[in-house]
Amino acid sequence: MSTSQLKFFAFTATALCIAGGLITILASQRVIHEDFIWAGIGVYCIGKGFFVGPMLLSQAKN
Repeated sequence: MSTSQLKFFAFTATALCIAGGLITILASQRVIHEDFIWAGIGVYCIGKGFFVGPMLLSQAKN
């Protein structure tokens, strides 16, 4: 893969993971008894977004 492709995928993965986490957290407001589970999944997705993007960017630099 070229460097520009890896950079594109890095930013796309970061954006999708963060968006998925935010959607999960916002959707969890309707769940009455298991809010903490859905909020945890949302926070995990956001954290994964901040991890996956920089890892792909570091591969683009190599």
